[in-house]
Amino acid sequence: MKAFNFSLQRILDVRKIKEELKRKELAEAVSSELKERDTLHSLEDEGEIVKDRVRGRILSTLNPTEMMMYYNYAQQIDHTIGSQLRRIEEARTQVDEQRTLLLEAVKEKKAIEKLQERQWERYQSELNKEEQAFLDEIASTMPKRRKLVS
Repeated sequence: MKAFNFSLQRILDVRKIKEELKRKELAEAVSSELKERDTLHSLEDEGEIVKDRVRGRILSTLNPTEMMMYYNYAQQIDHTIGSQLRRIEEARTQVDEQRTLLLEAVKEKKAIEKLQERQWERYQSELNKEEQAFLDEIASTMPKRRKLVS
C-alpha cells in the first residue's frame, strides 16, 4: 500500500500560517493596549505631582498667575487622561476583535485537522485489512506447503 498522503495538506498548511499570523496580530494588539495603559499611568502620576505641588505651594505663597498656570496644566492633564481612556477602550476593542479572529482561525484549522485524523484512521484501517488478508493468505497456504514437503 502506498504511503499516507493527506489530500488537504496544503489547505492545512495555509490555515496554520493564518492562525500564527492571527496570534501575532493579537500579541501586537495586546502590546499596544499595554503601552496605552502605561501612558495613562504616567499621565495620572503627572497629575498627582501637579496637585501635590499646588497643595504645597498654597500653604506657602502662590500668586494668582502661578495658580492659574497650575490649574490650566492640571486641566490639560485631565483632558489628556480622558483622551487616553478612549484610546485604551479602542485598544481593548481591537484586542477583542483580534481574539475573535484568532478563535475563528483556530476553528478552521481544527476542522481540517479533524479531516486529516479521519483520513489517517481510514488509511490505518485499510492497512490493517491488507495486512490481515496477507496473513490469512499465508496461513491458508501453510498446510498445502507442509503436504508438499512431507
